[in-house]
Amino acid sequence: MWMYGGAGAGKSAIAQSIAEWSHAEKHLVASSFFSRSDPTRNDGQKLISTIAYQICLNIPGARDLIESAIEHDPLLFERSLQSQMRSLIIEPLKELQALTGFFSDLAHPRLVIIDGLDECHDTNVQCNILDVISDAMGQHQLPLLFFIASRPEQHLSSTINSRKFTQSHTRLGLNDNFSPTRIFDASSKTLSMR
Repeated sequence: MWMYGGAGAGKSAIAQSIAEWSHAEKHLVASSFFSRSDPTRNDGQKLISTIAYQICLNIPGARDLIESAIEHDPLLFERSLQSQMRSLIIEPLKELQALTGFFSDLAHPRLVIIDGLDECHDTNVQCNILDVISDAMGQHQLPLLFFIASRPEQHLSSTINSRKFTQSHTRLGLNDNFSPTRIFDASSKTLSMR
């Protein structure tokens, strides 16, 4: 799901509320909140490793598989976001599913929240992040749900409106007709449908 709205629309507050709710309900796998003014939180190249780290903490059995990928390729964190996604998230989670059937149980955590994508310092990296997530979801049937919040910047809107996104992603614009219950209703339905 992509939630978008202008500055001050409440995107971060909503993302934080969803993170707190989903953590309490044990649906949260990972969250990342970008901040343009904080150099430790505006580098999109660190997003996949951040998600992988939180997967290690929140999904039993994933840690050994992710550590094995890092031991196999110590320079993995210097590789492309696509390579990181494949080695740190897709392959370990697919292996975990094959070994244990972990994601067959709908009660297991699946939600990844990314807030402030537009605050990542490089617009090309912002679009690359969306492409990597879309590929992971579409081509690899990654058993996670992504909730992404940002301003409706032109490059992000164009990427999300591309053909690869239109069939598999929900959009929620924060405007005068917005109702907060729509997010929780949509999130609950999505979590229960998988």
